[in-house]
Amino acid sequence: KIKESRTMNSDETDSEDNTLVVFARLYAVGEENEQIGEMIAAQRGSEDRNLDDFELNKLYGPMKEVYTYSGGLTTPDCNEIVHWVVRTDSPLTVSTDQLQQLR
Repeated sequence: KIKESRTMNSDETDSEDNTLVVFARLYAVGEENEQIGEMIAAQRGSEDRNLDDFELNKLYGPMKEVYTYSGGLTTPDCNEIVHWVVRTDSPLTVSTDQLQQLR
């Protein structure tokens, strides 16, 4: 089974520009993912969903094959403020246990 992950990024220093960059990555259920494990461990017991010093490149790896396009949010109001970056190479793995913890 293939799952999708999205990571949304914004530049909070620029109040005039509300553009977001969303990185979309596909995952297959399989082996545990070390980077996702670190992300889950950092969030245990916390209501805060922000991660300090999180290295996105460790989770996503080198950008080899991507589609990029401008579009909208996938939730209402569906504002057209998103620059999408979609990985098209082989899915990474995530364990069933990690998926349960992320939900």
